[in-house]
Amino acid sequence: MSSDLEPASKALVEEACARAAEIVAGPEGLTAEVDAAKKALDDVIAANAANQAASAEAHAEKVAAAKAEFMAAEANHKAAVAAAETARAQAFSDHLSKLRQAEEDKPSKRVRRPAVRQDPQTGANTEAAYRAHQQQQQAEPRSIGAEDLESQARAFANAAHPLPDAMEQEFQPPELSPPQLLPTGDLEQELAAAESRLHEKRAALGGCVTAEDFMAHAKTVVKPGFEYYRDLFERTGKRDGKGKELGELKTLKEAFLAARVFDPLELGGMTAAQGEQCIDELVKFGFPEFKQESFISDLKDELAAAIDAANTIDSFDWDKIPGCAEYDKQVSTTAATESTAIVREVSPQSWQDDPIERARRIWEWWKLRWDTLPAWKKALRLVVLVQPSSAAAERVFSQLKHIVDACGESMLAETLLYRMLRRCNAGVY
Repeated sequence: MSSDLEPASKALVEEACARAAEIVAGPEGLTAEVDAAKKALDDVIAANAANQAASAEAHAEKVAAAKAEFMAAEANHKAAVAAAETARAQAFSDHLSKLRQAEEDKPSKRVRRPAVRQDPQTGANTEAAYRAHQQQQQAEPRSIGAEDLESQARAFANAAHPLPDAMEQEFQPPELSPPQLLPTGDLEQELAAAESRLHEKRAALGGCVTAEDFMAHAKTVVKPGFEYYRDLFERTGKRDGKGKELGELKTLKEAFLAARVFDPLELGGMTAAQGEQCIDELVKFGFPEFKQESFISDLKDELAAAIDAANTIDSFDWDKIPGCAEYDKQVSTTAATESTAIVREVSPQSWQDDPIERARRIWEWWKLRWDTLPAWKKALRLVVLVQPSSAAAERVFSQLKHIVDACGESMLAETLLYRMLRRCNAGVY
């Protein structure tokens, strides 16, 4: 820095240098701080997620082991119940048999009632003896019935072989123990604070600072242009906010894409199927001839000859076409008078880069072959009538320049618009 600067100027220069350094490197530290805070928070979140996953896996294993244990105990209980019931049944059967046998072994004490009340031989009173026997029989215990025997046998079997206690009817899984999680509140606050500082710094520096900022801003700027192009040339079957149908130029775009078949520099690389597809698309130019099946058929019949002619284009001397020498001289003169940067960016480096000269030479190339391709001659004469051009828009800017040069730049916007409409619409209204 020069030492002979005035103190005020020197301070301004130092401030400007510091400002430039701040713009270049200012947000970098804050960006790194935000990235570090994000990484720390992400690491804690990942660790907590791993702990939760490990806890869930351990709990699942614990539940599986407890369920297996419960099922094994349930199976053992069912087996014990089945064994006890089998033993009961056997004990019941054996004891019932014993009781029945003991009942059968008892002597019968029943005396039949005599038919006569007096024994004819001894003269004893038989009725009195019978009654005495009945009284004695009533005093003695009576015989046991079949139901009583079964009840005694069942009571014996149940007492000898008791059933195991009942189990719980449903499986109760163990409770899930909460995992040990690391706190994230402080890290989230640190990240929010770092992002706030970065946002304030970017706002103080004008918004666009880093390459990502400029890229995002550039995309925002050019997006309306892309959307406008799509509304004109791609989207169909829809309407905009004003009810206007979109895609009004899509058919025209497809027609010009089909016109590539008339460029010998591209026709030579096409197959017959690709060429026929382009011929079918020519109907989108709207000419009645392209709607006639006979004319389209003639074009397809001559397609093979046209492709053969285009395949010989490498050996064709384009410089022999009339007017080429004058064009090459003009390009050389322009390159000699203009700067290198302007020539490289604006002026064409060869006739193939100049749309006008390219179209003129292609037209002259086809004229040499009109006698052998009459249908293609007619189609070419129709297609060249449709020339897309920006001349109308360029004329508007030309009129704008004339008005500003004549009236100056201090006029009102309404005045400039009025003069533009008058000059551009002259002869129309």
